[in-house]
Amino acid sequence: MEYRMMEGLIEEGRKVLKETMRRVIEGVEVKAAFSIVQLPKEIKLDEIGEAEVRLAIVEVKGSKQIYVLIDGNNLLATLRRRIVNSLIEEGFDSCEVYTTDTHSTVATKAIKGGYHPVGRNIDHKKMVELIIQRARELKERMVSVSFRLGYAEDKVTVLGDKGLALLFKAVNRCTLLAGLILPIAYLTSFTLSLILTSL
Repeated sequence: MEYRMMEGLIEEGRKVLKETMRRVIEGVEVKAAFSIVQLPKEIKLDEIGEAEVRLAIVEVKGSKQIYVLIDGNNLLATLRRRIVNSLIEEGFDSCEVYTTDTHSTVATKAIKGGYHPVGRNIDHKKMVELIIQRARELKERMVSVSFRLGYAEDKVTVLGDKGLALLFKAVNRCTLLAGLILPIAYLTSFTLSLILTSL
């Protein structure tokens, strides 16, 4: 009974979502522009990957949003705030800064102090200047675009309390088993080496 009710709610939710999406896109003009900010090697250091910094500007009903995607592993909050505030001052209505969370920038060699986020060693001022310069150029190149809205569904299996308890129990058993087997294996190999060297 509960399952059928849940299926009914999901189906009604689908209908509402489709109708809402249809109404949202009717007669709406959207403009957009996309670009890459290529940074000099002395700014990138080991913090920014090959995908560099990507910008996307989207304008809907006169409101301009800019999205900044940095190919790096996390981002210092101070650099993020500086980028956001600078772009808002440039006339954008909203701004969001993301990272790809790539580990290609941090897992290739040992780095003193461990894996550091974008902004720890980078010249913040120079990086923000390059982003602003490209954003200004991009604002002048915006074009009307067409778009579609859609949705997708997928089934997700969640471990939950029982699954986690089972996982911990299995790990614990493996640890205990290794604790029993390793000393026996060590003693066996040690005994064999003594026998073989005495021959």
